[in-house]
Amino acid sequence: MAKSVHLRIDQDSPAARVLLAVLWARALWALGLFSVLIGYRVGVPWLQFVDGATGQFVGIVRLPFLFLWLGYVLGYLVAAWRFPRHPGQALLVYFLATALDFSLWLIASMFVEYDFLLGGAASGIDIAFNALDLLLLSCLLIAALSSRARQS
Repeated sequence: MAKSVHLRIDQDSPAARVLLAVLWARALWALGLFSVLIGYRVGVPWLQFVDGATGQFVGIVRLPFLFLWLGYVLGYLVAAWRFPRHPGQALLVYFLATALDFSLWLIASMFVEYDFLLGGAASGIDIAFNALDLLLLSCLLIAALSSRARQS
């Protein structure tokens, strides 16, 4: 007979600490990128390295898009803040933030200028973050289920 494999991420385990560090890294990356691009949009002088197609995209995107962008950034931060004490809440918030992030990515990819944004390493970075988000969702699901099993 085959043995079943039980994946668990317990609250104070090394796996939970690694997951928490990756959640914070993802959230802070999103916050940093958003902050730099908003700073460029409002004219912060030392952010002039944002130029070309990226600067053009940030300059033409509408305010509702930016507020939704801020929404998923805040979602990533809240998910990292709620984990590991409340893995179910972290999973739900991270899922919603990822869904919003992916939706905005789809909307942005419809812009002609977006083709230029993804030149060079940018498209690889974009794909890597999408894969990371799916991996984090999987790990958060395991952590939430582990927490629920402990409570039963």
